[in-house]
Amino acid sequence: MSEEEVEGVKPTTDAKSVSILINRLETLVSRAPSRDIRQAIKEWCSIAKDAYVCRNAVVHGQRISYTENEHTFITNTGYHGELRGRKSRSFLATKNNCKMLAEVFGLLDHVILMV
Repeated sequence: MSEEEVEGVKPTTDAKSVSILINRLETLVSRAPSRDIRQAIKEWCSIAKDAYVCRNAVVHGQRISYTENEHTFITNTGYHGELRGRKSRSFLATKNNCKMLAEVFGLLDHVILMV
């Protein structure tokens, strides 16, 4: 993302949240050499943001079970009128949804490796 020398130096991307890194990449999209590459980066960032909403719900959210094979993970829930700083998000974790989410992360990773 930048042409800094990192040998023996802590990179500027170290210990940054993924959402900050995705937003940083979006700000750099105008530097891409072609319209097709700019569009691909925009699409990648959009997909990555949605995937990380689902990931964060599973990792940080409160689990609500409906059946043995179906759970919903909810983040930033407000109780009894409590106002939260962030928007509440959820992910319905069925076997099929989890499989699709894993495939999305695999595709995002594959695109990074291709670049």
